[in-house]
Amino acid sequence: VFNPEQLRRNDSAPPVVLTDVQVRNQSLPAERLDTKEPLRLNFSDNDLSFSFAALDFHQPLRNQFSYRLIGFDKDWLAGAGRHEVSYTNLDPGKYVFEIKGSNNDGLWNPEPRRLTVEILPPPWATPLAYAGYALVLVFAALGLYLTHQRKLREQQRINEHLTRIDRLKDEFLANTSHELRTPLNGIIGIAESLKDGVAGEVSEDLDEHLDLIIGSGRRLAHLVDEILDFKKLTYHNLTLNAQPVYIGPVVEHVLSLCRGLVVGKPLNLINAVPGNCPAVVGDENRL
Repeated sequence: VFNPEQLRRNDSAPPVVLTDVQVRNQSLPAERLDTKEPLRLNFSDNDLSFSFAALDFHQPLRNQFSYRLIGFDKDWLAGAGRHEVSYTNLDPGKYVFEIKGSNNDGLWNPEPRRLTVEILPPPWATPLAYAGYALVLVFAALGLYLTHQRKLREQQRINEHLTRIDRLKDEFLANTSHELRTPLNGIIGIAESLKDGVAGEVSEDLDEHLDLIIGSGRRLAHLVDEILDFKKLTYHNLTLNAQPVYIGPVVEHVLSLCRGLVVGKPLNLINAVPGNCPAVVGDENRL
């Protein structure tokens, strides 16, 4: 039996206090909890526990709590019957822990208790460290750029040197070839005159030897022209005079030039190319 008129609602919104804050299971001094200054912690002190209470003692077991860690929790979390919450392995940064409570009749204090916590970054992740990293990268990039430019200059110098050498080589080949042409043409001309009998009758053996001299001279003159054609070959504009070539006569001509070198030696030079060997397509002068 009770008189409803004697029932009274608890209209007192309870203030909420932090009773303890632990960093890696070590309680902080009480004076550090009452200040409005941010609680600055080392980067390794990232395991936090918050203990709290609502200062309403009508029916303490019916008091309710709601909390959040701004920067970690996305929304308010209910903490009915709980007086402690823990966070582990927090990243460096700034956080705000907020806790609000209600009395036994569910009347909430609209103003939460706040504590700002700032976990400092490690020395290698500070703005100064990042500035140092950026500076190192800038100097590394500058060093790579300068090294690359030096290599380019060195390569350019080498290329210019090789170009100059190549030009000198071409000039040397051209000059040498022109200088060789005059005596070669003289040798060929004299041999042809002797063969034509300018100095008297020519025997069969002498005529054969004069033919070898003339053929070898013309061959050598052609090789001189080949030296001049070498430059054309480097520019891929050398034209071949392709026609059917019989290998047997070519081999016989080479052996005729070499037989004089084996006189008196136990060596026979034999042209074993079959007489019916078919012709091949090629430039006889460059064979």
